[in-house]
Amino acid sequence: MEIPAPENEICTVYLKGYSALSSLHGRLFQVRRGFFKTGAKARGKAAEPRDGESVLCRYVIGRRKFRWKVKKGRAVLEQAFPQTGGYCIVARAEDGRMLSRTEYGEGHRWERASFYGPDAGRAEAVLSRMAGGGLSLLRYDPAKKSSSRETLYPCPVEMGTSRQSVIDSEAGEPPVYAACVSGDFCFCGESELAKRRALLEKLESGEVPDEPVWKSPEKPDPAPDPSPDSPAEKAPPAPRDGSYFVDRELFRQDAPAPKAVPASSVRYAVAAKRLDGTVLAPGLDSAPAGESPEESPAPGTSPESPENPGPAPPESEPGDELPVKNIVVSAEESYLYFGQVLDGMRHGRGRTQMPDGKTAYEGGYFMDKREGFGTYYYKTGKLCYAGHWKGNRRDGAGAAFSPEGGLYAGGFRGDRPHGMGALFDKDGGLCYAGPLKDGARDGAGASYRKQDGTLFVGAWSGGRPTGQGSAFDPQGRLRYNGGWKDGMRDGMGTEYSEAGAVIFVGLWEKDRRVRGVEYENGAPKPYRL
Repeated sequence: MEIPAPENEICTVYLKGYSALSSLHGRLFQVRRGFFKTGAKARGKAAEPRDGESVLCRYVIGRRKFRWKVKKGRAVLEQAFPQTGGYCIVARAEDGRMLSRTEYGEGHRWERASFYGPDAGRAEAVLSRMAGGGLSLLRYDPAKKSSSRETLYPCPVEMGTSRQSVIDSEAGEPPVYAACVSGDFCFCGESELAKRRALLEKLESGEVPDEPVWKSPEKPDPAPDPSPDSPAEKAPPAPRDGSYFVDRELFRQDAPAPKAVPASSVRYAVAAKRLDGTVLAPGLDSAPAGESPEESPAPGTSPESPENPGPAPPESEPGDELPVKNIVVSAEESYLYFGQVLDGMRHGRGRTQMPDGKTAYEGGYFMDKREGFGTYYYKTGKLCYAGHWKGNRRDGAGAAFSPEGGLYAGGFRGDRPHGMGALFDKDGGLCYAGPLKDGARDGAGASYRKQDGTLFVGAWSGGRPTGQGSAFDPQGRLRYNGGWKDGMRDGMGTEYSEAGAVIFVGLWEKDRRVRGVEYENGAPKPYRL
């Protein structure tokens, strides 16, 4: 399958999980596209923002020449090197670790891109050009020490448009984007390509609207009868389109719950609703075999540790939207869903509404699970989380609020803070800035304690200072520099007085001096515990 465009030369590529989408149309794309369009030699120097900071790009491009260098301060982030038959561009992190290597052939033709993981010892993914316009994606799993190859086919995209959002919400996010001279393309498997083309035809014919269209119901849905003598009537009314089978959604009980469900031994309960309208819930009947609740959102946090603020819901938008699904949590609690559905499941953009009209979640869904960008709320109406989701879990960049008002802004993985992030208290004061791993501080970071005004800058592991670090008093004076373990001074370290004089140099263990040299009025003397 050939790319349906006469100018199909690839300028830049993006691979999900390894590249920054913002770089797809960056300076390199502009330089290469300009040359392919005009054929004229060009050189230049320009500063541009990257990851919130300024970098300097220098370049020269001609028929038989290409030079490229990107620097941030003294660190070289990208540089072109000659090789047989062409050249390559090597991208590195600020610490020198290799991130990617992109190879170009004769006539500046894009040939291959290799992407590296944290150890940078071997490429974890390699994209290669194939005859006919497709790409080959070779992935290597370091844990399993195995490789897999996939053929990807091009499909035109209109990035940032409502039409493309509708297609992506149905077909999913493609793994590869390429910015070509003629336009942008995504690359995906054969089955996804067929689905994208079918959706595009429906959009062009008007069979599928560019935006969701809400219809007002002819009559309002009847309210459920709270009579305790009729379990089936406790369920919400059946949705207008009864093509769904079973739906479920779990929420934390952050606000007072109406009434406990009888005979329930767990905090959360899921009720399944049959097509005939009957409800299976604790205290009413047994659930069908194989039914189990989804994993609940992350638990709430204390004011001092807003790393894992938990979910719940806000105010609904005004308007007479037509609910397309009922979501039964228990015999006395249910939710309404407004949005796109596919095969009876929430799929695309939609909004899940609480019984009192507040919004629980609004954003993307994929096969009945939260996916893509979306906002989640506490039952009080306060914002709980705004950011990216994957498989019903927070995954990617996002901002999460604790019930008390603490904020975490940064990366998530598997519903827990992971990657670079920052923690703020309810008053907006910075508590921690640095990397996190599985919800705990891990790596080189800085932590400020509002209670006593002290500051720690150094290494963390499992949420505690471990490794080399420095402690400062409320006046900003260095009081200790050296080793730490599990949050206590441990190993070789130096202690300082308020005046900045050294008062002890030696070995520490569990926050106590063990042996070394003690200084009194500047005079050294041996010290041993």
